[in-house]
Amino acid sequence: MKTRTLLLALTLLLPLVARADDDDDDDDGREHAGKNERARPGAPAALASVQGKEYLSECGSCHLAFPPQMLPARSWSALLGGLKNHFGQNAEVDAVTLKHLQGFLAVTAGPDVSGPVPLRITELRWWRKEHDEVSPAVFQRKAILTPANCAACHPGANTGAFGEHQVKIPSANAPAPR
Repeated sequence: MKTRTLLLALTLLLPLVARADDDDDDDDGREHAGKNERARPGAPAALASVQGKEYLSECGSCHLAFPPQMLPARSWSALLGGLKNHFGQNAEVDAVTLKHLQGFLAVTAGPDVSGPVPLRITELRWWRKEHDEVSPAVFQRKAILTPANCAACHPGANTGAFGEHQVKIPSANAPAPR
């Protein structure tokens, strides 16, 4: 049992990494982390696992299944503990699924951050730094509606690709998504 658990953990912890681009670095067209930027991996290998597919299916059925590394483990724990009122919606799952999600997110979560437990990616310092050039009015556009709607501007968000040079901000008159 220990060997199987160790192998599962290693499989989940050795993912391929998609990195966000830093505003201050020259870009050669590849995604990379700048010298002052903490990488935010998309973890495609972990998401391809059985547990990752369950995460994508359950969480991705209502919204973007955010790459697990975007939040620390204590954030995922708090979110899973409050599924009855998940940002105003009942997102409860059965006990077995909940246990699977807890295990998956515990081993694929990002590094811890100081301070209160962040429940939104948009509360994190690195997210605010990456979006400091975006006017709050942009997030209110019909095609975006909320800063949490990553896929509105990041076409590769569902695969963990958030590179700055792949961003496509919808115009002010773009229609709301269906």
